[in-house]
Amino acid sequence: MNMRKWLSITLAFCMLLTMLCACGNQTASEAAASGESSAETEQAEATAPKIGISFPNDSETKWLKDSAIMTENIQAAGFEYELMFASDSADTQKEQIKAMISDGCTVLIVAAVDPNDMARAFNNSSIGTTIGGGSADNEATDSSAESAEESSVDSESEPVIETDDSLPIDDGLTVIAYDRLITDCSAIDYYVGFDGYEAGYLQASYVEDLLSLYDTTEVYNIELFFGDTTDIEAEYQYQGAMEVLQIYLDAGVLNIPSGQVNFSDCSVLTADEASSRMETLLKNSEDAEQLDAVICAEDWMAQAITEPLFASYNGAVYPLITGKGCDAESVNHVVFDGTQSMTLLLDCTGMAEEAAAAAVTFMNGEIPEETDSLENGQITVPASLFFPEEVFAANYREMLIQRGYFAEDEDGTLSSLTDYTMGYVAPIEDEMTLDENENAVNSGTVSADDASTDNSTE
Repeated sequence: MNMRKWLSITLAFCMLLTMLCACGNQTASEAAASGESSAETEQAEATAPKIGISFPNDSETKWLKDSAIMTENIQAAGFEYELMFASDSADTQKEQIKAMISDGCTVLIVAAVDPNDMARAFNNSSIGTTIGGGSADNEATDSSAESAEESSVDSESEPVIETDDSLPIDDGLTVIAYDRLITDCSAIDYYVGFDGYEAGYLQASYVEDLLSLYDTTEVYNIELFFGDTTDIEAEYQYQGAMEVLQIYLDAGVLNIPSGQVNFSDCSVLTADEASSRMETLLKNSEDAEQLDAVICAEDWMAQAITEPLFASYNGAVYPLITGKGCDAESVNHVVFDGTQSMTLLLDCTGMAEEAAAAAVTFMNGEIPEETDSLENGQITVPASLFFPEEVFAANYREMLIQRGYFAEDEDGTLSSLTDYTMGYVAPIEDEMTLDENENAVNSGTVSADDASTDNSTE
């Protein structure tokens, strides 16, 4: 082989080797860039703002139904969510909320197990949330809706969180109180639930109409039964009733023989306490001989005072008795024997959708339109309020049977068609039971840190 041919072969080999090295270096560079891009994507997905939903339990129809509606609406709007049930434990709920915040939830929908305990936890935080200020200050929010996919956040292993009685809130967090107003707390941005004031107003107005208080020269006796003095909803209900009654008390048309007119005086916490209080009131001869009306805030109170009334009341006419909740026993009393005169239906239809819509609005950096508001003891909370409806013997078919709440049994009595009568107009279909919930955990639809607490993301 001559020297020229050998040099040509050597040169060609060197050129080939150089090309192979260049290709190898390019592949490594591209791989590194691809790896960095993938890591950045995973980090962005992990830190993308989400909506957290914290409910008391997954054993009641209401919370299962409401959570299904909310998550469907939130996902349809393009946002991720985390859903957790607290097994009716206030401590568990606080820990779950801490985990949600750590996981990147910037809007929370909270149905508090114990609203007073939740308020203390929010108040113990070093930084308070301002009304409407949470989502509007979040720079990442506007782009999150576009990038969010219908994906799950695996929360089987929760982050390490502190156990002190406080929640790590700041101006980047928005809190929507759901169904139960959280009072004496400045961290609440919005409330979706029933108007307790209207409930009391309707009950007192019923008595006003039936006794024709606005056009009478008679004096009527009345007694009052309301709920826990630490429950703001109970206080609102009392205030709503007194708006109607006070003018007649001042005019002498109404008389409270016991003199127990203040909220704290007529507060009862249990059925036994309500029954005992009624027995005590009837020892007063004036109540025993003439009691024209008893305003009971709840159905269970109305049921509790029935026995002492039968045992000790000597009046010629049985008193008007109000209630709230459409409990099956109370509904049958209203319709058939008159031992309860009326009750209030709390129709939740549309409430879960409203809460989800408010959360999405906050996530988009906007503030929901304020239609109502409530004072929670520290601040005025913008609210979307739902209103109770009166049920009495004259309209029970229209209100309860035609709307699918109750059915007539063969013996003529009425029975509830739903597990949750203060809720929906038809029996719950395809609701997620506890067994189905466990199956969903195993399939990846819902992730859980233990058997009693479900952390759900879709």
